[in-house]
Amino acid sequence: YTRIWDFYASKRADTLIANSKHSQNCIKKYYKRDSLLLYPPVNTRQFTPQKTHENYFLMNCQSITDTYNIELVIKLFNKIGRKLLILGYFAEQDFMKSIAAPNIEFIGTKNKDLNKEYIQNCRAFIAPQEENFAISIIEAMAAGKPVLASNKNISKEIIMPSVNGELFYEDNLKSIED
Repeated sequence: YTRIWDFYASKRADTLIANSKHSQNCIKKYYKRDSLLLYPPVNTRQFTPQKTHENYFLMNCQSITDTYNIELVIKLFNKIGRKLLILGYFAEQDFMKSIAAPNIEFIGTKNKDLNKEYIQNCRAFIAPQEENFAISIIEAMAAGKPVLASNKNISKEIIMPSVNGELFYEDNLKSIED
């Protein structure tokens, strides 16, 4: 019933606003309407690219759903043995901790200044999630960090492979590892 109500409620709006081209495509697909594109503001001035980094990769998760592909990233880092820090709290966190090797650390949610410090000092930022707009990706890029991200979301609008990051095209270990 909610889906049906939502569809008809969307017809009453004069204008629909999307926060990415990915969102625009979803609006077109599900609501059969055009929308205006308005990217959310991100305070990029708070980040300064660093000449050095600490030798860890960073992933930021704040979700109650499984759209983050957290298990996939854990399997990758279990395999390659590199240090991974995971910020935030999310569904099935206890299970994810149980399958993670010692090189993977769960940081939890910290204050914005500490999160900024983690972003500023990471080697690269991992963003395997499917979402309409990821402020943390923009923040990582503002800090001069390369981003490894899924091609299924806003990432394909802002990441230029071999310039500011890399994209993976399928949600499997081989694709993200490549």
